[in-house]
Amino acid sequence: MRGSSSGNLNPDRVLTRAEFVTMINRAFGYTERGNTPFQDVPANAWYADDINIAYQAGYFTGTSETTAGPLGRVTREQAAVLLGRNLRLQGIPGVNSDFTDVHRMGNWSRGMVQECAELGIIQGYADGTFRPQNYITRGQMACFLVRALGTLVHETGDQIAGGVYGNLTVNTSGVKLKDTVITGNLYLSGGVGLGSVELENVTVMGKIVVCGAGEAERGESSIILRNVTAEAMEIDSLSDNFMTIRTEGLTNIANTTVRTSAYLEDVTDDDMGLRVITLDGTSDGTLLQLAGNIKEVVNITPNSNLQVVQGVTHKLTVDERATGSALSIANDTTVKILNLDAGTPVTGNGDVDKMNINAAGSSATMLPDSIFIRPGIESNINNKVMDSVAAEESSDEPRLLAGYPLVNLKAVLYDGSYHPVDSSEIAFKTAAQLSYKAALPEASPVLLEPVVELKVTVPDNYMGDVLGDLNKRRGRVMGMNPTGDGDQIIEAEVPMAEMTSYAIDLRAMTQSRGSYTFHFVRYEDCPPAAQEKAIAAAKAMAEE
Repeated sequence: MRGSSSGNLNPDRVLTRAEFVTMINRAFGYTERGNTPFQDVPANAWYADDINIAYQAGYFTGTSETTAGPLGRVTREQAAVLLGRNLRLQGIPGVNSDFTDVHRMGNWSRGMVQECAELGIIQGYADGTFRPQNYITRGQMACFLVRALGTLVHETGDQIAGGVYGNLTVNTSGVKLKDTVITGNLYLSGGVGLGSVELENVTVMGKIVVCGAGEAERGESSIILRNVTAEAMEIDSLSDNFMTIRTEGLTNIANTTVRTSAYLEDVTDDDMGLRVITLDGTSDGTLLQLAGNIKEVVNITPNSNLQVVQGVTHKLTVDERATGSALSIANDTTVKILNLDAGTPVTGNGDVDKMNINAAGSSATMLPDSIFIRPGIESNINNKVMDSVAAEESSDEPRLLAGYPLVNLKAVLYDGSYHPVDSSEIAFKTAAQLSYKAALPEASPVLLEPVVELKVTVPDNYMGDVLGDLNKRRGRVMGMNPTGDGDQIIEAEVPMAEMTSYAIDLRAMTQSRGSYTFHFVRYEDCPPAAQEKAIAAAKAMAEE
């Protein structure tokens, strides 16, 4: 805040709309300008730029299509709603406010006022009232903002906040927040714009709210979360920017809600990363792209577009609320379990291990390994109309060893006959299955395991420990390259099965100074000892 020329802050003076948006812009770091429709804002007015910025940020729409009303006043309930909108609060629906004058609040403001109050952002008066129709003063608005934003990070570069009691807000791009524990919420505000932010070794006891950032630059995601822990994360751009987010290392976030279009890449281990992702879009056409090791996704957004563009998604559900939505599964990607509870067209050439169809109107261009179709409905699967019986027959494929699908099979049919009564499609399928089961054990089948290309960056003095550990993991070191700043990049090929605990183990070996990336390259024959272990584990799981 700036005071008058005489040094008086005038805390009891009522705010104008122009002053209000100026305070919001400064607090959240909004700077983007553009065209506005307002005819009552002179170009040379002191507030012209801030009215413009507020309009571009998306939280200020004016008093009509062509007027901003810059010299008008702001009520306390209006201030609460506009502040909540910038914090991407949703409001508490159908709730009665704790304030005694709740009857004086508009239905449009009641839920937001209550949520702001429960979060400690706003306060009422000693008599239990909120006085929603009173005009807000400079001092009151300053208090609202301080409680909402908490500790403010507004300088670029590496930042270490340590222990933060309450909220922390990053309102500029180019920040790398490290080694910080936040007892409240972490806000990456719209002030980040189309820039980027990195979080490393950050624990958030509340939730992470991502309001700002843009698409990937120089091949990197705009928001990178490395060793970040939080119970929840919300991705919600006030200006509908497409955001790209990558999680790596020991990042562990229980619930992620996506409200605006985004690209999420998760390169963490199976029990880490973004454990449950919910697409709960605020508008038609919301797009969510998924890459990496995705654990579970639920789409509840009507008329949305979900795309699996890379990696493996373990479980994906299109909820019955997501009517009119579409799903695409790109080539060389895998969805292990796909539940279609709303009629959904599934396109692409990716793999689906198990598809459960519970709603009419669903279709798929690929042929899943296993298909369940609810009795009473039909679906077009791989250009074939199937009902529940046909789906069950299609899924009845015999498998060997640990239950994995067979590849690289060649079968030669030398002879056959046809009987006008006994021969049928089912009979020929049964004969083929019996032949398959009888012949394949005699062909000495082997298990194939996925192999990844691993790049590990470690300080020189940890090279021995890391190389020894890779050897224990059946890794093959392909090369070592110095970075010039005391680090080495080790390139190796390692079986995927040996990477389960690598993030934790590397952190322990290097005192959290090592990092790594990996990607799938091919399948190779599994060694006899590892094959026996995999078969035994599969049998034990089947018996449970």
